[in-house]
Amino acid sequence: IPLKRYLNKCIVYTESLVDDTKRIMEKIRPQKIISHHLRWMNASIVGHCASELGIDTILISHGSHPPPENITSEYELNDLARGLFLSPLADKSIAQSPNAQHYCNSKNDVPTIIKYQPIMWGWGNISSVKHTKSKFQILHAGTFKTLCTRPWIYETSNEFINGLRHLVQAVKELDDAYLIIRIRPNRECSITSLRKLLPECDNYEIKTSGSFLDDLMDADLLISFSSTTI
Repeated sequence: IPLKRYLNKCIVYTESLVDDTKRIMEKIRPQKIISHHLRWMNASIVGHCASELGIDTILISHGSHPPPENITSEYELNDLARGLFLSPLADKSIAQSPNAQHYCNSKNDVPTIIKYQPIMWGWGNISSVKHTKSKFQILHAGTFKTLCTRPWIYETSNEFINGLRHLVQAVKELDDAYLIIRIRPNRECSITSLRKLLPECDNYEIKTSGSFLDDLMDADLLISFSSTTI
């Protein structure tokens, strides 16, 4: 019942904005629409109206889209790409990585702008590693998706916490290792709740501020389930 209520709210919200959004777009007449997704809510409304008004729409996914390895992963990745990388509302899709380009090339009906650097993630190599700590530094960086809005590919909140519990327990048994967990506050599990749910251990900390790049440069090992940081 709670899920049905949430879905109904999203549908009603989406449908209620179509007419006024189209009226606004007819008035301002944008030359192009650039979107990081056309999957749900406001972005899908703008994409729908742009399609009806004949306005070019460019889709630049901020997610990772590797080529499938088997029929099971192909099913999952096709569902992930729907509205994020591929969409009937998009006139062009931009691939930000060789993997994404490889995936896009396997779809014959997708008009694609090719040879782009990652323009939403940043790009380039880390020039040096600091190693300021004496212990082996492990960095965990990832984000679960609320209500599993990207099914199968990303962890649910339960899977995320379960994985971190195992990781903290493993680090707890190592004398020369230290774990940093970088996390952004999210629904379904607050930082306060996460601290209560993880085992007690002196070999780790949860960070929500400061420079992520500094932590990445200082890390000997990066652990992530699914994230652009990979």
